Amino acid sequence: MHPASMYDSSYPVTVFIISDIGISAHRYQDNDQISVFTQSLETGDVLPHVHISALNVYGQIIAMKSSDKNGYANLRNMSEAKYLIATQNVQTSFIKLNSPALNLSEFKINGDN
Repeated sequence: MHPASMYDSSYPVTVFIISDIGISAHRYQDNDQISVFTQSLETGDVLPHVHISALNVYGQIIAMKSSDKNGYANLRNMSEAKYLIATQNVQTSFIKLNSPALNLSEFKINGDN
């Protein structure tokens, strides 16, 4: 599998977060728009009213929005966005937008054998 992130230093750090917020994000080809879906990792149900912040490379908030009743939020003017942070009550999750996607090609998908 390909690594989930790249490190510039000789001391790689892995961040673990215990959270019930699952985030799915789709960045459009024009790099200006990101669709975000939030759901409970425990139940699979959509999570409405999740506060979503987009941050630039300096950690500055460049956009904020809350997910709707379907767990959906659409963020525009996202060409400078590097991270998405989703929070609800004491739960927090984040996505680094410029890292490679998880490569699932090595997992068998043909059922039980």
